[in-house]
Amino acid sequence: MNLRTTTFLAVALIALACGQPRPVEEGVGADRTATIEEGKALIEAGDFEGGAGVFARVLEREPGSGEAHFYYAVCVERTGKADEAVEHYRKALGIDPGLVEAHNNLGLLLMDRGELDDARASLSVYLEANPEEADAHYNYGILMAAMDQNAEARTNLEEARRLAPDDPLPVLSLGDLERSGGKLEKALDLYREASRISDGDPMAVLSEAQVLFSLKKVDEAVGILNGLVSSAAADAPSLTTGGMLLAKFDRDAEAIDLYRAAIAKDGDYGRAHVLLANALARGGQYLEAAKHFERFIELAPDSPEADAARKGLEVCRAKSGTQ
Repeated sequence: MNLRTTTFLAVALIALACGQPRPVEEGVGADRTATIEEGKALIEAGDFEGGAGVFARVLEREPGSGEAHFYYAVCVERTGKADEAVEHYRKALGIDPGLVEAHNNLGLLLMDRGELDDARASLSVYLEANPEEADAHYNYGILMAAMDQNAEARTNLEEARRLAPDDPLPVLSLGDLERSGGKLEKALDLYREASRISDGDPMAVLSEAQVLFSLKKVDEAVGILNGLVSSAAADAPSLTTGGMLLAKFDRDAEAIDLYRAAIAKDGDYGRAHVLLANALARGGQYLEAAKHFERFIELAPDSPEADAARKGLEVCRAKSGTQ
């Protein structure tokens, strides 16, 4: 399971592009009007870029504000600047160790970077401060699984499941633990439970289908994957992943249906175009395959798959007589 897609972040972890603060001497060029409350209000209103500018100005004036460093770190993290975010979360905690939310967010970033021991140090502080919070147990459980501490992972994921019975993610992660240990029937039961909780969440459906394929229950797996076509919750990536699973088991006709559904959801999702083109070409539908190769090349001309797509396009044009 992709860890980033299954972590619970602090409430402020919903920000867009932010600028780099430029600390200055107190009173020299500092903006004395920007306030932390103004920045928080802008974040809550969805103006994350504006809020980031406010926090940058606060830091110009008050470089010793732990709270401003925390919110600034939140912003740069959400723009993909992980190293900068780590720096400012650490600054926030160095100034104010009581900002335990910074421990949570820092721990998740460190886990993504593979610095698991340091991540454990941060997430354990957050968990100790929030023993009744499901997210704290969930995050720590995911980390323990990444460290192959499966007993501790299971304990924390079960606690997250108890504290948040309507949340499918702890159940999905427990399923992953069972699956990694070869206990496929147990994993299947957990994935089905997660699907019931989430009303057919695509992640649960895909996980269930993979286990069914492993158990040689191909028709059952195909059936639930076909159901993604009519699922309002299924997005282009999940539909495309379902198609890839079907293609792996030589079910190109059903895979094509899922790739088409993915493109209907998002016509700019290049991976669905190239996979659909390949599936169509295998079935001799060269004219339509060429159109999807063309679209993929248009969307991702520099991708690692672009050269293969160009070759596929040449073959399809030759086969369809359109050169």
